[in-house]
Amino acid sequence: MERESRERESRIDFKKLCQILKAKEVGTRKQGWLALPGRHAAHAFSQTELKKLREMLQNEENLDCRTSGIIPFVEVLHAAGGVPPAEKLSDWLFEPFWRQRRDAAGASHKALVFSAYEKGIRDAEAQIAIAHLLPPSSWHDTSFRHVSLEQPEWDDTGISQAPAVCFVGRPLMFSQCSMVEQFPKDLRYSILPPESGDPADFFCVTENRPKAGALQFPTAQDGSRRTDHAIVQRFPMVFGGHSVTVIVVAGASSLGTAGAARWVAKYDWTEKNTVEFARVAGLKTTGLKTIDKSTRFEALLEVSAAVHEPARPWEPKFHVKALFLNRSRNLLKIPSRITLGTESGLLTHARDVRYLLFDEHEMDFGETDTAVVIALLVKCCLENTREVRISDLMTDARLWPGTVPTPRSNKVFLSDHLQRRSLNGLVEVAAHSIRLGGCEVEVVRVESAVPARRPAVGVQRMAPPTSSRAAAGARRLDRNK
Repeated sequence: MERESRERESRIDFKKLCQILKAKEVGTRKQGWLALPGRHAAHAFSQTELKKLREMLQNEENLDCRTSGIIPFVEVLHAAGGVPPAEKLSDWLFEPFWRQRRDAAGASHKALVFSAYEKGIRDAEAQIAIAHLLPPSSWHDTSFRHVSLEQPEWDDTGISQAPAVCFVGRPLMFSQCSMVEQFPKDLRYSILPPESGDPADFFCVTENRPKAGALQFPTAQDGSRRTDHAIVQRFPMVFGGHSVTVIVVAGASSLGTAGAARWVAKYDWTEKNTVEFARVAGLKTTGLKTIDKSTRFEALLEVSAAVHEPARPWEPKFHVKALFLNRSRNLLKIPSRITLGTESGLLTHARDVRYLLFDEHEMDFGETDTAVVIALLVKCCLENTREVRISDLMTDARLWPGTVPTPRSNKVFLSDHLQRRSLNGLVEVAAHSIRLGGCEVEVVRVESAVPARRPAVGVQRMAPPTSSRAAAGARRLDRNK
């Protein structure tokens, strides 16, 4: 509660500062800029706030005021570690790694990057790629730690006090780390040992679909070329009594991990595409709360490379298949197929719908948003139409599991939930009607959900570890794999 109170106070202070820097009186704005270092000392500005201040300084029309603000702003940048502009994904992902954390006693704690080591582990390429992003000459407050798979000593790593932590490699390698055990249960992607004990389920990325059933993306190899999958995640969590930002860069095999690390370094994260991502994800596209440290990021990659004997460093080619912010749909493409899963395969009421898939991805936009999407889709299916009247949508009891909503303005209500937070470009909301785009809509039985993905014909799955024990599997998992 105390931490949340401090963060709320910091946001209020920054809002007041922005009001001062936009005041009509030049003298008021000038004094606001001159007081910048003191405000930063009281409440350190975030990267997003520094970016906002930079824009305000550039847009300052009065030359004397702008000139007076340059020195205090540069002083703040220096105190903050010289936060870089977020032009690449890595800039935003690793922003929390710029500054160390100080606890209540004033002790400092660095951000940490973890990798596992054991003879035969081939994640060195990924470790080097991340190290290139965080050179010690600039990232003074970040430490790289290597953990033995045989005898991990997590108590001595400082992880319980770190403000940010990055895991390079399969989370399974860090299975004895209590932080990994406390990862959020609703992460979309994971790389986990098979619950059934089936060793064939090693070397795959799992898309967690609580209602439709898990979807697997396995690693495949045809003898001369390997196709792998990988995940890149960033999410906040509470660990050791304080908030920590966690990054996961992991592949189903070492190829995926290497490819994911290189993709992070190359992927553009300019203001233009992040504003568009925020819009599609239903986030605010103006102001400071667009995409910040509280935003969950998850990406699924497909990585391929030639396999050499004897082994050589990977030369991965990668393709990003899906990218999600919080509960958004896949930000990279509009779904071509929407699936409503029901127990019988028939649809008579919104209550029949057990899950919602956009292509293969299970969607849960939140209670109200999901209910509005299902109401529109059910109406279209029942009436066999692509366009429905708003009045019919809001009064048809078949479309709402509970009480039919009666918002003050139906058009504004539906525009917000359908156009901003969920369906976006798939619908057009007019004055009196809503039109659904050209994607296919299907109703299927729950038992006929999209099956686990399998390799293409003629491609063999990688040989799994011989041991059925998860711990042993963790040690053998990426050994020359």
